[in-house]
Amino acid sequence: AVAVFAIPNDLQVSSIGVQFSRPIGMRLAGVAGVSYSKSTSEAVAGSVAGRNSDFGGLTANVGLTYHVGPRINLGANVSRSVQATIRQDAGYSISNQASLNADYTISSRIHANLGASWSREEFRGGVLLAPTTAPDRVELKTVTAGVSVKLGRKAALSGDVQHEESNTDLALFNF
Repeated sequence: AVAVFAIPNDLQVSSIGVQFSRPIGMRLAGVAGVSYSKSTSEAVAGSVAGRNSDFGGLTANVGLTYHVGPRINLGANVSRSVQATIRQDAGYSISNQASLNADYTISSRIHANLGASWSREEFRGGVLLAPTTAPDRVELKTVTAGVSVKLGRKAALSGDVQHEESNTDLALFNF
């Protein structure tokens, strides 16, 4: 038996909303936005009745940056969006993300950073004609650290470390 997948040929996302960005005092800056987003995709031959291939709902983002002092900056971001995907049997994905980061200038030549992020992506809008072999939900947790040393005006040496964990609805894709 041959697995046949019907994938929409296009995805159009339209959004209407507001976004504000402004300083909040001397050390804090913020950004916040909310939109109503609507996605539509071309109907595919062989579509299964009742399978939702369009999205309509709220998308949003919120971010804060805190300037602790001349050497330290902290940041936090949270967002929800609708995005295109290359995954088979998915017309789009709903992505929820959150992140925290810290940047520290050790000296005029040495810079370090730490970060952590979480994301959850849900794949929707496909037309399945065979059993799926990919997850419908992927949750990622990531921790990063890095350091950069300027060697001159035009050169720098950098090192980065990243640890990532995946949790899906299909155990084969967990790592």
